[in-house]
Parts: sequence; structure tokens; C-alpha cells
Amino acid sequence: MSTRPFTPDDLVNFRVPFDPRLSPDGTLIAFGQGGTCKADKDASFHAAIYLADVATGAVRLFAGNDQSDDKNARWSPDGQRIAFTSNRINKSEPQLYLIELHGGEAQKLTDLRGSVDDLTWRPDGRAILFTYSGTLDKDAPKDPDPMVRDADPHFTRVWQFELGTQQLHALTPADLNVYEYALSPDGRTLALVAAPEASNEAWYFAQLYAVDTVNADNDPSARQLCQMTLQIGLPTFSPDSQQIAFIASVLSDQGYVGGDIFSVSTAGHVDQQARNLTPELDHTVTWCAWQPQGILYGAR
Repeated sequence: MSTRPFTPDDLVNFRVPFDPRLSPDGTLIAFGQGGTCKADKDASFHAAIYLADVATGAVRLFAGNDQSDDKNARWSPDGQRIAFTSNRINKSEPQLYLIELHGGEAQKLTDLRGSVDDLTWRPDGRAILFTYSGTLDKDAPKDPDPMVRDADPHFTRVWQFELGTQQLHALTPADLNVYEYALSPDGRTLALVAAPEASNEAWYFAQLYAVDTVNADNDPSARQLCQMTLQIGLPTFSPDSQQIAFIASVLSDQGYVGGDIFSVSTAGHVDQQARNLTPELDHTVTWCAWQPQGILYGAR
């Protein structure tokens, strides 16, 4: 067998799986797979969605090709459809798509200026939530000069697309920039990691908010649940939708949180004290999800 030195080209050509999602019946895993290089003006990032059979390990391409970036695969509650994002029409504007598990063409659900990201199904399967930083106002001015700070910034909000009516509306306030969100198991409450400023720096003082999705309309309101002096991330609801757990520490960066697990009541307010659930851990929690048996977490 011949050997040769490892080169940068080898690294660029690696295809890496990411974002695995188990189907509701536990038989299939949907995941993304793409290159490792950072996209630039000459080489855009490409990813596709694959399905893996849990019993046999067989893997097949499900959605995407070498020309588009298809990701964010999310199973419908009944496991018969998958929502995902794709930039197959416009490379700079990923949109929301829906495809049947057992075949057929993917249906494009949105036509928005900007990027759709971070999908979540409602528990009843009637709507899909996502983050989006644009506006539905066709008369809105174009994006400001990127070098001008705070000049008419576009806040990232959580939006909802109703599958039956094809209606789209915002679930979070226009003056709150959402970095992360989670939907409660009963579908009635949104947990937000958000700040009243649309910038990367604002993430470091973002707080935890709750939004009532049942009564939200085009002018929704958010309620701050506690006052944290630490960086926070990865909110997750308890199975009964009454508590929210999240990770907090003083050494995190956006997208790379680590620390202890805290919890608060969804009925609380800004004066509520978040409770540290892991004060004695000798390792750093980097991911958590509230399961019926307790809080499952990853750490290092």
C-alpha cells in the first residue's frame, strides 16, 4: 500500500456529517453532510441531507446536490415529512422547504429576502418555526451600509409558517434580536436567548425571555425570566413545559457555550433567581436536553 503526506487539499475534500435527527419512530436518522472548508467568493459551501437506517446502517442521499446547501433537516411530528432549508434557487437566500419521506419533489414554502434558519415544528404539525432577520414589508429600505453601526439594524426574530393557510407571521418582538430559541413541548411558550441589540457583541449580555405563542400576533411581547451576569445558551424545556434549563458560564462564545446547568420557572419574571443545578460538577457542560427521565447533557 502506497502512502503520501497529508495535504490541505485532503482536509478541504473531507465530507463531514452534522446535525443528526432521529425520526419519531426511531427507525431513521436524517443528517447533513458537507465539506469542511469555509465558503468564499470562489467556492460556496455545499451540503446535502442523507437518511441512515438505524437497523441496517444503510445510508442514502435524500435531498440536495453538489450545487446547493441543504441542511436543518427536521422531522414532522408524524415522521412522514421533513422540513429543511436550501439555497438551490438563490445562493445567498436559503428558504424553507418541505418534502415527503416516501418521495416526490421538495416544496418551496417561503420566498424571503435573506436567510431562513433554525427550524422547529409545532407539536401538532400544523406550522414550522424558523429564525429570519428580514421583513415582510416590500417597501422597506435596503440594508444599511454594513460599516454603519446601528443604522436601521435588522433584528433576527422567530417566525411561524402555517402549512394550511400558507400564512407567515412573527412570534417575537421587532426590537429583540434572537440568538437561540426553543419551543415548549405543549407548543404554548417560546424560550429566547435574546438582546435588544442586533450585533455579535450583544450576545455576551443576552438574557432569557419567554413569549406566549398562543396569543402572539404581529405585535408580540416578551417577558424576561431572570437577570444573568453570565453568558447563556441552549435553552431546553422540561417535559411539562413549566421549567427551562440552560447553560451559563463566564468563558463562552456564541455557538460554543460551556459551564453549569441552570433552571428557571416559565412563570417567573426578571427578579426570579436562576437555580444552578450542577454546582459540584468537576467538568464543563457543553450541551443539554431535558428528557422525561431527567436532563441529558454532554460535557468535557
